[in-house]
Amino acid sequence: MLFLGYPVRQRPDLSGYVRLAAEGPPLGPADAAAGILLLDGSWRWAESMTRDFADVPPRSLSGWKTAYPRVSKVGTDPDNGLASIEALYLAYHLLGRPTEGLLDHYRWAAAFLEVNGLAGPASNRGECG
Repeated sequence: MLFLGYPVRQRPDLSGYVRLAAEGPPLGPADAAAGILLLDGSWRWAESMTRDFADVPPRSLSGWKTAYPRVSKVGTDPDNGLASIEALYLAYHLLGRPTEGLLDHYRWAAAFLEVNGLAGPASNRGECG
């Protein structure tokens, strides 16, 4: 994992990556070998961050539900918005990558797994059963 502050001063090579986005084609098996770009910030900054990485193909995670208790005072949260850790977990899950430990420190992990039908015997460790 590589963490960058925003605005990014020196952008890494992102060829071979897909960008998790609220809109775009669904993330799927064809993306299995791709790196994942996850832009993490408030929805207020999403447009400018997205513009800076518009060349990285977007992939959506539509149809999944957040457990994060969101309350927007400016009405910018999309209906299919997820917490960043939820989006990362789902991307790993959908691409068959290990998810163990990803949700260990996420306060709403159990609710997130349950609301998305992912809860099972291994859910308390952030794994899909």
